[in-house]
Amino acid sequence: MNIVYLIGNGFDINIGLKTRYKDFYDYYLALDSSGDNEHVKKLKEHLKETLSTDDKYWSDLEIALGAYTTNFSSLEELEMTYNDINDRFREFIQTIEEEKLDISKFNIEKLKKSLAHPENCFCKAEQELLREFYAHWTGQDCDVKIISFNYTSTIEQLLSYQNNSLRLDLWPLHTSYKINLSQIIHIHGKSDVPLIGVNNKTQIMNPELREIVEVQEYLIKPLLNKMQGHRIDHGALQNIR
Repeated sequence: MNIVYLIGNGFDINIGLKTRYKDFYDYYLALDSSGDNEHVKKLKEHLKETLSTDDKYWSDLEIALGAYTTNFSSLEELEMTYNDINDRFREFIQTIEEEKLDISKFNIEKLKKSLAHPENCFCKAEQELLREFYAHWTGQDCDVKIISFNYTSTIEQLLSYQNNSLRLDLWPLHTSYKINLSQIIHIHGKSDVPLIGVNNKTQIMNPELREIVEVQEYLIKPLLNKMQGHRIDHGALQNIR
């Protein structure tokens, strides 16, 4: 049997990491701007204005970047601005990664049990339905995978996971078999190469730039994944089908 979990930024926030976009904006706007080009300066001015009056506009960095493309008149202007915010975002995530988690603060065994037994999080009627389903899979190990939308390696740190099979628990219906965590997939990259972008070209609000292939390759995450050739997105889709 296979179990796949999807985890997002709420996981990191819940364990105390300052990974909200607001945290990044505070970091980004506090950096020395003396060497910025005019387009980066305009972006920062726009950020300061909108965050002080309507921070909901930038509640999703990637969608807001797609909307901000209306301020560019060429691919070159977009490249200069996007490269700067992308580089600074990578540095921001790497700074967070450098602050190692104090594992002693967390109940790691409880985390493992929760990943092994999702039925324990449901009401009694749903638990019974799941256990009836489990009964069809008693003669084999249970394979658990995690698809993470986060750039951090917090889940790996908490579980001491090192890209090999990690036993979470024994299969309760047949203790000769195990429940193993076999893979953690970072669909948008990790802290060294985070992928920032929109989901599709309709989110690129500049109608002239939207149809330029190079712009799409800069901003559309599925294309960014495809260009890197690692097939991570393909593997993730196979796991949830």
